[in-house]
Amino acid sequence: MRVKSRQTAVPFLVLCFVLAFAGAAFAAAFSDTGGHWAESRIVEWAQKGLVQGYPDGTFRPDGEVTRAEFVALINRAFGIAKAGAAGAVFADVKPGDWFYEDVMAAKAAGYIAGYPDGTFMPDRNITRQEAAVILARLLGLQPDAGGAAGFADGGTIGAWAAGSVGAVARAGLMVGMPDGTFMPLKGTTRAEAVVLLDRAAAYKPAGTIEGSVTLDGRAAAGASVRVFAAGGFVVLKEAVTGGDGKFKVELAPGEYDVTAAAAAEVAYAGGVKVASSQAARVSLALEPAAVLSGVLKDKDGSSAVKNTAVLFTTNPTFAARTDGEGKFTVPVLPNRTYTVRTYDPGKKDAAPEVVKTGLEVGPAGKYDIGTLNAPFEVSAVSGGGGGGGGPGGPVVLTEISAGTYSDARGYKIASFGTFGPASGTATFTSKLIIDPGDTGTLTLRNISAGEIEVLSGGKSSVHTQNVNAGRLVASASGGVKIEAGEGTVITTTEVQGETHIAVAPGASASFGAITIKSGAAGKTVAFSGDLSGSTVTVEAAVTLQFNEDAKLEKLVIDAPVEVSLSGSGSIGTIQVPEEIGQQGTPVINFSSEINIGKLELYAPVEFGGNEDKVDEINNKLPRIESFAGAAPGDGNIIEASLNNISTTTAVKVSRDCSLALNVEGLGCVSRFNLTAGANDIYNILVPGAGDIDLSDLNLSALYSAAVDCPDGTKNDILNAVDYDDLYSILAGPGGVKGDIIGVLEGVLDEINDQATEGEINDIINALEGVKDPGTMRDALETIVFTDLLDAVARAGADTALAVAGAVIDIAGILRQNGISRDKILDTINFGAINKESLFDWLSRIDGNASALTIQARLTDAAGNTGTYTVNIVKQ
Repeated sequence: MRVKSRQTAVPFLVLCFVLAFAGAAFAAAFSDTGGHWAESRIVEWAQKGLVQGYPDGTFRPDGEVTRAEFVALINRAFGIAKAGAAGAVFADVKPGDWFYEDVMAAKAAGYIAGYPDGTFMPDRNITRQEAAVILARLLGLQPDAGGAAGFADGGTIGAWAAGSVGAVARAGLMVGMPDGTFMPLKGTTRAEAVVLLDRAAAYKPAGTIEGSVTLDGRAAAGASVRVFAAGGFVVLKEAVTGGDGKFKVELAPGEYDVTAAAAAEVAYAGGVKVASSQAARVSLALEPAAVLSGVLKDKDGSSAVKNTAVLFTTNPTFAARTDGEGKFTVPVLPNRTYTVRTYDPGKKDAAPEVVKTGLEVGPAGKYDIGTLNAPFEVSAVSGGGGGGGGPGGPVVLTEISAGTYSDARGYKIASFGTFGPASGTATFTSKLIIDPGDTGTLTLRNISAGEIEVLSGGKSSVHTQNVNAGRLVASASGGVKIEAGEGTVITTTEVQGETHIAVAPGASASFGAITIKSGAAGKTVAFSGDLSGSTVTVEAAVTLQFNEDAKLEKLVIDAPVEVSLSGSGSIGTIQVPEEIGQQGTPVINFSSEINIGKLELYAPVEFGGNEDKVDEINNKLPRIESFAGAAPGDGNIIEASLNNISTTTAVKVSRDCSLALNVEGLGCVSRFNLTAGANDIYNILVPGAGDIDLSDLNLSALYSAAVDCPDGTKNDILNAVDYDDLYSILAGPGGVKGDIIGVLEGVLDEINDQATEGEINDIINALEGVKDPGTMRDALETIVFTDLLDAVARAGADTALAVAGAVIDIAGILRQNGISRDKILDTINFGAINKESLFDWLSRIDGNASALTIQARLTDAAGNTGTYTVNIVKQ
């Protein structure tokens, strides 16, 4: 007969049967979700701790969600860390509001912007179109106003939201109503919010193909790049190389063929594999082409097929577009045999039809292949409008008038001058590309667009007046200045190259949330003017040049990279998120004249640059001068000995501040208020010491670590359990113990696995043996909860599902009897566990039992925050 260890019995019961159930399934038992269309998702999210119900045991799935609640759900689902901020960004969001930190985190993350009057309206129910805008920003989806037009009530969707509605519909995140409408002003229910965000969390963003095109070893500017599905002949994406010969296109994961063409040269790469969120890189070297010219007419030769794509396929495929007379010119690879296809203008969305097979093409050179006849008839006025571009490529504009521009191919400005109506608004429902070249000045005025991309321009080239755009992408590799004039409002700005972001003097304008992407790595991004409403998020190693009049609200370093700050402008706050510390240590170099208001460093950071400025920056931060007898080293790392950790631990700090101690994977375990100079901190390793609420601790991590502890540590945990309190919980006003036994007996009828049945019977017998606090420990000593988990894992899906159902039912019993997670945590007196056992327990949470790593975060009254890494080791 197998003998089960007495030392492991109760900790496993308490930490798994109670704590793990409480942490993962407390919120899963709701009295009003049975049979609801979203029941399974609600239960799953409740088990993960992402949603909670109401004190009366309901979830109220059809109740509507407020804007504040929606933001809080997003932050939990996507792991966006809360980050407090001094002052109020929105007039109606103030410190002390329950949603304050969530809204501030959302603003910092760049997925909310608020209303024009400076409010957020946190208590207002969120509409479907507002939810679409937030998700599109959150996931970085490309606007698609044309997709919004596909709904029966597309005309009622706000112009500011149309691109986002189309984007989330295209991504499959939001769907219309059964009658084909979108209902943009309808509220979003709690159930809808859970399902919507569940889809969003599972969404896999597209990857990219990034490449370069060269001719005779030099960058080939202005080359046309086209992407096809591998072995296919339909153009999926197009791009034009910049001055450096580079291009970038976004694509769903898959395998593709890529061609590049200039006036008389071509290049090809086949089998390019694109993975989600990754960049596939290709290099295309142009070679002399066979340049084919001809005319495309209809079946009987009476009418030209105008403004239509013509495809020459032999794998690869090369494409051209007929002009207003049906004429075309296309460079192709020489010495090949081609099949020619084209589209019937009278058949919308139809596949291209074969025009000619077996077209033999000789060596490089020019060929007139004469007239080709399509297999269909067209009228004399057939074909589309627009001004050039390749097949499926953007329509080139020479002027812009008031009205709506909705060609799915998008639009392109390829010259300098003023574009936009003098009065009224030009609305673009597809992408507007700015590609005028490297010299001159271009002005956009009175334009509304879902997305604007700047591919080229000079140092003072692009100016805007009364321009509203959901997304602005600056990807001019040769450098471009984009100056926002009066009335310009950009929701998000993405910088992919050397760029000067400027707000015109005295103008009321905004670039929204600005993100500096990998394409700008190694380059300089300049700022000037009043950018006080913008947060700049840096994801690449760059130099940020701040002109004297530049005023930025917040700078977020969102990658472990080196960022140099030059110039003499001002930055309200520099923030480094906590998760960056897990990837590496960012470096910030300061010039002597740059002005910094506040630092929120939630991960260790290295400073460099002007020594006097570095001293000034360091003096802004509250500092740990010694911790348990050890001084900080490079990178704010403190190596402390467990021998110096006792009931009272000496910590010396530079000024009055709060100290929060975080264990990676567990959360904040303690918080203390310190005064300048030496402090004695009590029970520094004890979860719950100081002014801290443990309700957010990762209880599953706490249990998993306990499983791996040596027997001596498990016994210390066992001795720390308050059996009077635990017995009171199990006895309960409604007979909790009996109800739990009833659930477990019921699950025995649903499973057919001997090992699992035996483990559940052990638990039932143990619970039945609990007569009073004095007998609880002996009565439960037969249980090893991990044996149940192992048995369930071996038994298969049906048994696991039945046991999971029992967990949910037990959670419901606990909830109905007013038993909270905090109440269960209170049954363990962490302070009664000796420091060696606490070390053994907590150090196992991050998988390294030889050292306990703690993030020590100091915050002063001004909100300046500095972070140290404390490695506690046994010696």
